[in-house]
Amino acid sequence: MHRANGSWGFDREDIIASINAKGRDNARTPMQWDDTPNGGFTTGTPWLRVNSNYASINAAAALADSNSIFHTYKQLIALRKANPIIVWGDYELIEEGPEQLFLYLRRYEGRTWAVAANFGGAAISASVPWLGHSEAIIIANYERTLVDFAQLDLQPFEAFAVELAQVN
Repeated sequence: MHRANGSWGFDREDIIASINAKGRDNARTPMQWDDTPNGGFTTGTPWLRVNSNYASINAAAALADSNSIFHTYKQLIALRKANPIIVWGDYELIEEGPEQLFLYLRRYEGRTWAVAANFGGAAISASVPWLGHSEAIIIANYERTLVDFAQLDLQPFEAFAVELAQVN
């Protein structure tokens, strides 16, 4: 860009404003390892601001909590390794129910899994009676002993997978 004073480029202030508006650092904070000052990231002064939630949201807390995202991912990885239905199963999207409900089937070698997730911040209900019901909970982020698809109620952000009796 040619400026009025005859030089090329942008003013320093404009460049800094652009970096601050569009740069990735706005979404970054130092890794929160534990609840010590600066989240255990450094004993010095980090050049990026440490998130104020470091005392409760950190790697040490996640490792100590058996219901954390860390442990959920470990369970999901183990499920994938142990169940070829996850990798090789046929996928069928079920479009019945509210928009925030993501519901699908996986079928492989005579087995059928149903996976449901509520991507909304409010509880939802749906009715998909042809899927029946199941007590064969594979994984869930809320305590469940039964899934009845005729009256399917999901809590905010609830997700689960169940094995179904053979479904057509």
